[in-house]
Amino acid sequence: MLSKLNADIKKWIDILSDANRQRIDLFEQNLLNKRIQWFEDNKEVVHKLIGDDLEKAYQLLLMKLEITKEEAPIIKKMNDKIIFHSMNFCPSLEACKILSLDTRVICKSLLERPTDALIKRINPRLTFTRNYRNIRPYTPYCEEIVLLE
Repeated sequence: MLSKLNADIKKWIDILSDANRQRIDLFEQNLLNKRIQWFEDNKEVVHKLIGDDLEKAYQLLLMKLEITKEEAPIIKKMNDKIIFHSMNFCPSLEACKILSLDTRVICKSLLERPTDALIKRINPRLTFTRNYRNIRPYTPYCEEIVLLE
């Protein structure tokens, strides 16, 4: 398990160590395509998720990222929003710490759009975002939000 975690961190270090705008855009698009393909490959399981579309989107993210509810507990749920705090192991966070990169920039640039595209497969009115004032390593968690417009 440790070697896989180290390999994941190394992959992120390789991506981020000499990242320019073109390479970031290419990586983001590749990640977006992988997430959409993952959704298509797992449609049968995804369609069995229960709850409203916000709850399904949350469950989908847990399933795709292979994390538990304890690692990303829901802090607030309203009719149009779920807010959760991700505290799971994150190779991009570890790579950013090693390379002294700002996660607020990296996560916004590389990870938000692919995650948003994934949950839009459940409902195009869903939006994924983060509260970039509450993001690791500046806080103990990343505050992540799924909105229903």
